Amino acid sequence: MAVEATYANWGTVIGTVNAINVSAKQTSMGIAAVGSFDLGPSFALFGKLGFLMTEQETRATSTTDREETELHYGLGVKYRFGASWAARAEWERTEKLKVQMLSIGAEYRF
Repeated sequence: MAVEATYANWGTVIGTVNAINVSAKQTSMGIAAVGSFDLGPSFALFGKLGFLMTEQETRATSTTDREETELHYGLGVKYRFGASWAARAEWERTEKLKVQMLSIGAEYRF
């Protein structure tokens, strides 16, 4: 078991709705519990469940700010290079905003 802090910049989405240009920008911060299952000395599967606070700014004919606190969850695989370092690939999803992300990253254990 582990605890993970998250910051995600989901980027900006731009489109047209009923001939009106619309853009939306989102960022999230959160915390999650992470459990893993070793498949051998170097490989592991993991899952996480936690809470995110997401801020969204939408611009169309006016600017609207929205904040959501929601569940987020994910699944992934990890390859350990040593006692402290690992590479990860994971899929994450938010509950209310239904944002999904695939990522590849590095992990450092204290």
